[in-house]
Amino acid sequence: MNTNVITLSGLRGGVGTTSLTAMLAQSLYELGESVLVIDMCSQDLLRLHFGVSFTDKGWSAIFEDKARWPTQIHLINKRLALLPFGRSSRVGFEPTLSNCAELWRYFEQGDAVSINAGTPVDWVLFDMPVLNTSPDHFYFDSDFHFLIAEVDIAAHILLKQFPIQNPTLVVLNKLNLTQPLSSSLLLGWHMGYRKWIHPIQFSYDTHI
Repeated sequence: MNTNVITLSGLRGGVGTTSLTAMLAQSLYELGESVLVIDMCSQDLLRLHFGVSFTDKGWSAIFEDKARWPTQIHLINKRLALLPFGRSSRVGFEPTLSNCAELWRYFEQGDAVSINAGTPVDWVLFDMPVLNTSPDHFYFDSDFHFLIAEVDIAAHILLKQFPIQNPTLVVLNKLNLTQPLSSSLLLGWHMGYRKWIHPIQFSYDTHI
């Protein structure tokens, strides 16, 4: 079975990573694929896109009990499922790189979990927090890594510090090219990061 792994992370917080993760999951589902989406962020907001109650737990509350991780998966429909971050019983619990890596290694194996009584998982999507961006970060082992960024001066500075390499693609979100600075920065990015910028870009939308 060929399971594809996608990690999505923001260049910084608030750039729309969780919304894009949910939209990508829905798009893959509508293409006939089976998808498992995993929320690695302590804000636990991905569940809101799928109507999953905050009263339900997720993986963080039972992190030490690997055997129970699949029991926390919520079936949205027959080919789409969500593993929320959950309400951790440990006050102030934040996922570390080692936490994320352990969970990731477990679920990126397609045979580690099935949805809807044996439906194989075609895609595993990880909504990642903004973490250490060292070159050996484990998401460089995924099939695709989408780095979400807005086109502004803060992102321009951060992007220079990020060690972009395969399989990372920079996804531009909340584009507003009526702003002269954004237009100038985007021109510079296309010159300096041409091979890394994803061709699909998202304009600013007040409805999202």
